[in-house]
Amino acid sequence: MSSETTANTDSSSEVDFFLEKQARLLPRPRPLWLWMLSTAFFALLSFGLILKQSVGTPYDHCADAQAPTAIGHQVWKRSDLSGARDVIELEDVQFNGNSAFDDHGRFFLANPSPINYTGAGPEVDAAWDNITLEGQRDFLISEKEAQELWPNDYKVHWNNNKNGYVVGLDLFHALHCLDNLRKSFYPEFYPVKASRLGIVVKHSLTLCFFFGYIGHCINQLRQHVMCAGDMTPYGMKWYPNPGRYYADSDVTHTCRNFKQLQDWTANRYHAGGNVHIPGVEIWSLFEGGL
Repeated sequence: MSSETTANTDSSSEVDFFLEKQARLLPRPRPLWLWMLSTAFFALLSFGLILKQSVGTPYDHCADAQAPTAIGHQVWKRSDLSGARDVIELEDVQFNGNSAFDDHGRFFLANPSPINYTGAGPEVDAAWDNITLEGQRDFLISEKEAQELWPNDYKVHWNNNKNGYVVGLDLFHALHCLDNLRKSFYPEFYPVKASRLGIVVKHSLTLCFFFGYIGHCINQLRQHVMCAGDMTPYGMKWYPNPGRYYADSDVTHTCRNFKQLQDWTANRYHAGGNVHIPGVEIWSLFEGGL
């Protein structure tokens, strides 16, 4: 074999080896079914993202229920009575009763409440009875509702006086506590005396019970304020006399619609066939109480 033929053979072998190596490095064509599956997957993924932007997900509605942004939007918490959740709505409320000082440094209320809830007397008592739903704030519920509320020990909540399961809503219990705190500042109108349902007891025992109850109310209201966690900001105003800044608390808050909650509770009380049987109210334990 001539040297020229050998050279051509070697050159051809090198070209074949190079082409074979390049072919191994190039990606092999995918099967048709795999290409179709990938296309369908990305199409579905794109459709899902578009749909989420349009209507959201079921969990978005749960998130809205925990952190509402729109006034009038129904909002409830996990601990709210299930039957009352549909009437819970938000509204903007302008607070009033801000403290201020005149030019002589005298304290006054710059924007008093249109209804007076401070002090003592029949008119103030009537105002508090209205917002606390006195006599109709605790209502009967069914055994099924009781089991849902207290699955492990619902039977301990049976009320012999009303022959059924009775619940109260904490909103009105807290207001009731606040009303009794008000009364404690006016012993001349709401005296603490040593009588309890017509049975004379030791005066020291009555006072012990009274102050223990007041401590209970303070602790309940503390927990309510902390639970609400109202992050509404207020500003500070400068008063030349007495020469200090003071909080300007007359700001707009986003609140639950109180009137709707009040109406729902009263309607539930009457619709449930509740016959009011007076319980032992704290001020009925003392002469001069309601």
